[in-house]
This record gives sequence, structure tokens and C-alpha cells, in this order.
Amino acid sequence: MNARCVFVPIDDKMPRARLDKMVESLKLDHIITFRQSCFKDYNNVYCYEYDDILQLRSEQPVKYPTYKEDDDLYIYFTSGSTGVPKGVVGRNESLLQFLKWEISEFQIDKPYKFSQFISPYFDAFLRDIFIPLLTGGVICIPPKNASFFSPEEMVPWIDKTEINYIHCVPSVFRVFNKSDLNSINYKELKCVLLSGEKINPSELIKWYEIFGSRIQLVNLYGATETTMIRSFYRINPEDAKKQKIPIGKPIADTELLVANNNLEKCQPLVPGDLYIVTQYTSNGYLNNQELTSTKFLRWNTGTPNETTAYKTGDRARLMPDGSIDLMGREDKQVKINGIRVELEEIENVISKLDGVTSAVVLKVVDESLSEQLVAFLLISDGDEDDNEIKKKVLDSVHKHLPKYMLPSQLICLKEFPLLSNGKVNTKQLEELINTIQSPIINPTNEIEEVILGIWQEILGSKPISITDSFHSIGGNSLSIMRLIGRLYKEFGVRVGLNELFNNLTIEKQAKLIQKSTKDNLYVINKAEIKEYYNTSSAQENMYYNYQLDTSSSALNLPLAWKIGKDVDLTKIEDALNKIIDRHEAFRTSFKLENDKLVQKIEAQIRFEIEEIDATSISAKEALSSFIRPFDLSVAPLLRCAVIWLNKDSRLLVMDTHHIICDGMSQVILFSEFLQILNGQSLPPLSLQYKDFAEWEYNFRISQAYIASREFWLTQFEGEIPRLSLPVVQKENSSEVGRKEIFELEKDRLIPVLEMLKDEGVTPYSVLFSMFFMYISQLTGQDDIIIGSPSSGRTQHEIEGVLGMFVKTLPIRRQIELDLTFKEFVLASHKLLVKANSHQVYDLSDIVRDVNDARALISRDLFEVLFIFQNFQKSPISASNEDFKRYELDEGNVKHPLTLFANEGGDVYHFRFEYSTAFFTQADIQTIINQFKQLVFKIADDPEKKILEYLTEEAPSSHIEEEISFNL
Repeated sequence: MNARCVFVPIDDKMPRARLDKMVESLKLDHIITFRQSCFKDYNNVYCYEYDDILQLRSEQPVKYPTYKEDDDLYIYFTSGSTGVPKGVVGRNESLLQFLKWEISEFQIDKPYKFSQFISPYFDAFLRDIFIPLLTGGVICIPPKNASFFSPEEMVPWIDKTEINYIHCVPSVFRVFNKSDLNSINYKELKCVLLSGEKINPSELIKWYEIFGSRIQLVNLYGATETTMIRSFYRINPEDAKKQKIPIGKPIADTELLVANNNLEKCQPLVPGDLYIVTQYTSNGYLNNQELTSTKFLRWNTGTPNETTAYKTGDRARLMPDGSIDLMGREDKQVKINGIRVELEEIENVISKLDGVTSAVVLKVVDESLSEQLVAFLLISDGDEDDNEIKKKVLDSVHKHLPKYMLPSQLICLKEFPLLSNGKVNTKQLEELINTIQSPIINPTNEIEEVILGIWQEILGSKPISITDSFHSIGGNSLSIMRLIGRLYKEFGVRVGLNELFNNLTIEKQAKLIQKSTKDNLYVINKAEIKEYYNTSSAQENMYYNYQLDTSSSALNLPLAWKIGKDVDLTKIEDALNKIIDRHEAFRTSFKLENDKLVQKIEAQIRFEIEEIDATSISAKEALSSFIRPFDLSVAPLLRCAVIWLNKDSRLLVMDTHHIICDGMSQVILFSEFLQILNGQSLPPLSLQYKDFAEWEYNFRISQAYIASREFWLTQFEGEIPRLSLPVVQKENSSEVGRKEIFELEKDRLIPVLEMLKDEGVTPYSVLFSMFFMYISQLTGQDDIIIGSPSSGRTQHEIEGVLGMFVKTLPIRRQIELDLTFKEFVLASHKLLVKANSHQVYDLSDIVRDVNDARALISRDLFEVLFIFQNFQKSPISASNEDFKRYELDEGNVKHPLTLFANEGGDVYHFRFEYSTAFFTQADIQTIINQFKQLVFKIADDPEKKILEYLTEEAPSSHIEEEISFNL
């Protein structure tokens, strides 16, 4: 440096073939090295030995050359996708600018001690060396032994050496952030600056529990091409509970630009390419002006602010607070323990070998967060076996690649699994690493035999192995709730939903039951006869909403059918009276008694069907006159009418209030109605809804109920996100709703559903995840709450009871754009399972608890709902020709947007219900088209990262143009 030369740190342990390429591109004049160095073999290069240099003495004063700001200062080589290492030429002024910034920003104004954990052959090493040299500090070099990077050696060395500042990659931080640390460790440590890898927030929880905010952790982001670091984020203890750690804001004299393909700035939350804009870049790539021109662009050309913008290859978006959120990469570049690796470089080396047709290299992270490279080899037909091919590959990669780029595992294949678009299915390749086939096993004891019978009762009579997953052979979110109830009834053991999802085979469930303790907490007993009964939490919520506007019919649940000309109206009336006698819910009324809501059950009610002549008016007008508000103080809360459209065409309409009925109850009502019409007798009910309400009233003061509170409080820590739909609500908005129906062919969805079915994931979780992704795309938000109902029928005995059981769960999820769709669904599925296992805790209590801890009160936690109606229809309901479902045109709605989904024969049926105060019909058609496009993208290639689905056509940038603003 003092001689105004360029220094190039080169590891002489590199494979000779790689060294040859580097030496050739450098056109080296001089090398400073050790006596035994391999560099002495190179001709036309003068070698200086360290030992000789240290012995030299000169009495002559040294004349240093004049330095210039734009001088080339150093060259560091990084991995290159073409197979040739790329040399990045560092710039004098740029390095000095960064060093001055770090010294100033972190107040390094004393002779502090700095660790030197980073290899000299990577540019981050310059921080370890020059920061202490410029501030009078001490460079602390750890022992050279290979075992140093272990907690047993690293932790005491940091303590003994009294390190103040550490620069390292997160994988090294993981070593000295071990589980048995305590507050006496790292007494002198002030700051840990992390760079080169993604930080896993959950790994910081234990750290902050021990050290609090005493030691500052910092996330640094930058590229070798832009001189070290160009953005930073001071991590706070509360960040440990986030999904990811942001890269923060730019350092001095730097701008982070998120731009589209035309180099136009993206709006906040809109994904784009990330550019680092600064005059303090490197001087580009060694001997590669074409690549330099491609990556280093001129910005603000022709203005006084003209500067350089470096295209990082990262995708990102600007957050509302001005920070940058990284969202993934557009190429095959990865980081292995903080070192940049181009996977294509490894693939190119392997693919050149005889016997190997092609190669795919993947970065794999195991459960311990250990990173490794795995190479999959497509081998050609020949005489060589797999082991011979692997030996040839290992020999070649050792000759051409440094150790950190060597695959740790080689897997030979005759063909690569492909996606429908012809691309290699990388997720299936990952699954090949630990592929295990399970044998079919019959029950081995009485408990397994009983559970097998329960499974066959729920799923149908079919061959089932005790090692089969419940979901893989037809189970879904509804049937698993039935399974919980049946297990409780049979064994007296309450198995939690989350626990059951972790034990999805008969074998595991039997073991779970054997070690569980019986309890009576969930047993529903018949209530004693009295004048008034307690109400359920769901009924209380409905009554409260009813009182807000008693003139509204938003809580009505009407259904209509076209009925055949031979259907006898007298029989219909008799059947409905029998159902009213059978189900106390229809004989129930509500009142406030001493300021407490109670329900009263009438012993008997005589019910009559209305008849409406609509021959001179439209069906819509007739239906509108029939569907009207209920008076909850008067039973029955059921109405039924026959509407004569003409002498040969009739509609049967049933309308109930939501306080006594839910979606599953409607299915039960219609099924039993048809059975009675067909002369069938129904088995007696052992329980009524009031029995459930009395049980729940007492259960809500139990410890089991209160224990679920902690789950929901954890879900709503921090600021509650509010959904910003890209529409403007009309003034004087009403509850008027509309709906639009569409379908998706099952054939398009089966591949992704089958792939996830093997993981125990239900169609409900898959479709919920797709809808969640779309809402994120629509709004540009990544922290979202969507309401999603669960059945609420957690006991087997109430499966056939009519009433308001359903629970609406506020599902809060954060989009993680660097996950693949499969990874996102698996994480969403786990969250949905946990939420459903805590569905006993009522939404009203969740809202109350969330508001108790906040100054700003929120009445609703969500604006959008997803409802998956996977009710099992009876054969009679499905095949009856005399009653054809008649779709009602409109009604009142409580929320701006709700998506209903249910499974048909060859299609999935969807229905958007929306508020006309927020959306027009044209808006919803646009939303349907965009949702379909997203679903098809996922179905065609479910292994992509979420970022790729949401940004392929940059939908977020034009959504607001396509959706009417209802002004």
C-alpha cells in the first residue's frame, strides 16, 4: 500500500487449477510469500519471502509515492458463475470512507480490542485490521488450531482476551452464543457486528435473556463491489420475536434504491431490484469491462448528483419507515457460512466430466442450521457405476474449487424430477436426501385396534396401516376435529389439536393415549331443567352485534331451493315442525335478566309456512320482502316460505338467525329435513345446545380455558396490523353485500395438493395460504390478520346438534418472501393447527385482551375472512332431485371481503362476498382474475420462492390502477 501498489491476498492452499486462473488474470509481478509456497513454481513472478523482508534494514529514508483517491488498492476474488473467479478491484478512497464511517458511528474513540475471526482471503478481513490500526486499538488473533471455532475454546478466549468488538458471520456468532452462557461472560464486549448471512431472530432470544441490551448486535449489509458495508441495523431485544431482521438504512454518502427494470424508483412495499448508490464503490471487475458496465450503472446522469448505482442481484422493497426489506435473489448465488458462492460455478465444473450429463447443486440447511452443499448428478448410460462417477467428481472439484465450495454429498440420478414447466423440481431433490419408505403394519394391540375402527368410521371402510398419516388417506381439518371427539369419548383422554398433528398415525396416537391421563373436563352433561339458561360466548357476541342495529338482517342465514311440482307443502310443514320439536335451538328466545343475557326454551311451538305470490313481482323482490330482521325475544328464530314464481315454479326459502345456527347446522337442518320427508326416523339426541352453553359457561373459568389466553396474547404482541385495501370506502356506507362465484379445476390443483398431502397438510391450509399470499399482493403488506372460522364442535356428542358453535379465529401471519410456497404452507399449516387447538378461547375475549394492553381500541382484528366449507353432505342431500339449491343474489355483510371455498366433484367452488361500500363488481372481477393467476402460478411451479410469485408480473404496481376507488 505504501508503495502505491495493489495487494491481493491469495490462499496458496487453493486448488492449483484455480490458482492458475487467478495468477493468469492478475498478471502478477511480485508475490510476498513463505519459503515453502507453491507460488515459486510460477515463471515471470518475483517472490519475496517474509523472513527475508523482516531481516532487511535500510538507513535510507523511504520516499513514498503520491496517493490518489481513485487508486486501485486491493483485489479480492469471489465465486463466478462461469467457472472463472471474479476479481473485484478495491478503491483507495472508498475503503477509507467506510472505515471512517464505522469509527464514527460506533464511537470507536479508545484503543479497543478487536477480534480477528475473518479469513484474510475475504474482504471483510479489512475491517478487522484497519479499524483498530486507525484508532490505536489491538488486533486479537485467535489460536490457529482447527478446534478453536467451538464453544469450549471460543467463549473462554473472548473472555480472557477481553474483546470489545467482534466482526463475524452469524454462523460464527452461533458458536459463541451457546446455551450455557451467563451474565458473567463477555464483560468487556461492547458490540458484535454481523454480516454475510441471514440472521435467524429466534437464535437471539436466549442471548437477550442473558445480556439484555448491554451488548449491541448489529446487522450489516453490503457487497464486495461497493466496498464492505453499505447499510446497517442496530438490533433490539424485541427483534428476536420478529420473522426476520431488516438490513436497516444506508450508511453515510449512500442510498439504497429499489427500482424496476426501467431504473424507476418503486413505491414503498413494491418489490424491485436493489441498487446500492454511492460514489464509494470499487473500481469494478478485473479485466472484465463488459461485466463492470452491466453491474455498475450511472445514476442521475447529466446532473450535479451523477453517481454510480451497483445492481446487487437482490430483490427488496422499501418499508414505510424507510428501511429496506430483503426478499431474495434473482440468481443462484448463495452464502455458505458468510462466503459468497455461485452454485453455477460448481455445476459447470461437474458437468464437464465424462459420464455426467448435467448437475444441480443445492444449499441445504439442516435442523441444527448447519449449511452444506449437495450435488445431484444426472449420469449418462455407460460402464461406470455410481461410485466410480462420484470418485471422478470428487477428484475434479478438489482440483478446481476451494474447500468452502466442495459438495458434502453426491447423489447420482438417472433423471431429474421436473415441474410442469420443465424446470428441475429442487424440492423433490432435497427430499431425496433422506427418503425413507414406511412398511404397512397392522394393529399390534387393543388400543390400536380401537383407533383403527374410529378412523374407518370417520374416513370410510378402507385398508389402513397404523403407520399411515391421517391426512394422507383422506383426513381433513373437519374430520380431525371429529377424531378428537371420538378419542375422548372412547378413552376419556383429551388430545389437543396441536398434539394430534404431531401424532398423525394410529401407532403414535395409541402411545399418546397410553401415557395420557383421563379427565372429565370436556364431558358435557345434561343441564338441569330451569326457566333460563346461560348463553354461550358465540351467542353473546351475536346478541351484542344484533343490538348495534336491530333493524339489520346482516345476521340472517337464508337458504333457498327450487322445489319440484310434486312436493307436498303439508309434508314440508310437518317435517319442519318435527325438526323444531327435535332441536331446542329453534324454540329458543333471548332476553336480559338482571343485566345478564339468558336464553329460554319453549316447550312447544306450532310452526306454519308462509306462502308468497310472486307472479306479478320478481323473485328478488319476493325474497327481499321475506328476509327481514328477527326479534330475538320471540321464538322461533326460524321462518319458512314457499314463493310462487308461476303456477309451475316454486321456491322454498328458510331463514334463521345466526344466534341459533351456523353453517354446519344448516347442513344438518337440510339433511334431517329430507330424511323426515322420505319417511326415515332419526336417532334421538342425547344433548341439546343449552347443555353445551351451560358446559361452556363453566368451562370459561377453568385453567384449561385461561391457558389458551397466552397463545393468543403471543400472536398479537407488538403493533396490531391494519389492512389497507387499495380502495376508498364510500361515505355513508351500508352493509349491502354482493357476491361473485367462480371455479377452479381440480386437475390444476391436484399436483400441489398431493405434494403437500404427504406432509400432512390439508386442502384448507393450502387454499388459505394462497389467499393469504393474494391479500399480501393486493395490499403490499406482509403482516396480515385474516379471520377463519373453525367448527367449534370439539366434542363428539354435539356433532348432530343444531346451534351456534362456530368460532372465528384471527390468524395473524407474516409473509416471508424468501420461503418457497411449500415452506410457507407448512409454516401456515402449523400455525392454523395451533390456532384451532386454542379455538375454545372466544374471539370476544381475544379482542378484549388485546385492547386491554393498548391505548388505541380495536373493535375488529380483521377485515377479510377465508371460509373453507368442507361439510360432509349426506347421500340424500347430494342426490335429491326435488330440491335444487337456488343462489340468493345479495344480502348484508359485516366485512369488506370474504372468500368462501368448498370442494366439488371435479372443481373447487369459490365465492367472494363483498361490501359494495368498498368494491364494485368490476373490482371483484379483477380480484378474481388476479387470484386465479396467482393460484395457477403456484400450481404450475410450487417450488418457487414466494417473492417470485408476487413479482413475476409486478402485480402490486398496477393493482390500484385496475381497482376502482369508489369515489
